[in-house]
Amino acid sequence: MSPWEDGSVHAMTCDPCDDTCDPNEEVLMPVNDIRILYGNDTSPWYPGEGVRIRVRDDMVNEQLEFDCTVASGIPDVCQNMCYGIYCANHPATLTKNTANKQYCADARKRNSCGVTNPNRCSTRYNPPFPLQRYSCDEYPFASSLEGQQAGVGGYQTSVTRCVPARQNSVQGGKISAVYRKMQQNDQMDINFDFGIAGPDGYCAATRNCAVLVGTQQAN
Repeated sequence: MSPWEDGSVHAMTCDPCDDTCDPNEEVLMPVNDIRILYGNDTSPWYPGEGVRIRVRDDMVNEQLEFDCTVASGIPDVCQNMCYGIYCANHPATLTKNTANKQYCADARKRNSCGVTNPNRCSTRYNPPFPLQRYSCDEYPFASSLEGQQAGVGGYQTSVTRCVPARQNSVQGGKISAVYRKMQQNDQMDINFDFGIAGPDGYCAATRNCAVLVGTQQAN
């Protein structure tokens, strides 16, 4: 995940690497209201909600649940996370590590979201990305220990995908708000909700990891 759009920080959402960012002051998305569900609560998603927390007695970590439905969710971001977890074998449990901002910056420079400025999802890139309002999403998040280890010492490089900027803003803002409720080194488990349509693409049980579809990259 990256807050970068057209090679610069998206000014209207929180960067999860920045603990000083107050999501209550951001206006693009209502990121200050993180909903918590308990057990097997099947409440529907709110429009534009994107991410929520689920508390289960049989789980130790925070359960971050992502809305992957096409109608109201962040399906492109979900595809990148699924590719990272199911195809590149990145962990589905991430550790908050935002104390050192340089670690976050360095992590982003080790994948195609940050190796150039502007990045490959920008209309100012050479060659230009053909669509407006797209940004570069990375997994694992640069704000996590696992994202900062990616591409170093034999660890697999973070995976990236060009996604609609709105989806990236929802993800980044919500995770920033979740982080403000967590301590350094607290862990969170990544979970997906695909609705009645079920998973597809890299999220499907019959996924084809050998083929990079669309803007998906393994670095």
